[in-house]
Amino acid sequence: MHNLIERLSARIRELRKRRGLTQEVLAVKAKISLNYLNDIERGVRNPSTKTLNRIAEALRVQLWEIFLGMEKYDARPTVEEIRFKDLCRTDKPRKGQIPRWKRKLLDNKRP
Repeated sequence: MHNLIERLSARIRELRKRRGLTQEVLAVKAKISLNYLNDIERGVRNPSTKTLNRIAEALRVQLWEIFLGMEKYDARPTVEEIRFKDLCRTDKPRKGQIPRWKRKLLDNKRP
């Protein structure tokens, strides 16, 4: 559940910044307190649907648009990221060397 709240808060912050609004202005437009909005954007508070609807109206978006695109804030690593981290881990390299198979894969992954 916390992951959902964190992604929701990041999405609200993104939409607010994209509209060029400060927290103060959005709070006034949504008719909520500045502290409450700040807590929502930090993921500390879980807003009700009524509050989310007010925020959506203040941002001039539909309520469903707040939830659209939240997957990009997913904190879970991808399979590729996990594999790459495993490759980067050097448990006990011999003579200070990374094994050839790891070095070859790391060289292919570098930008």
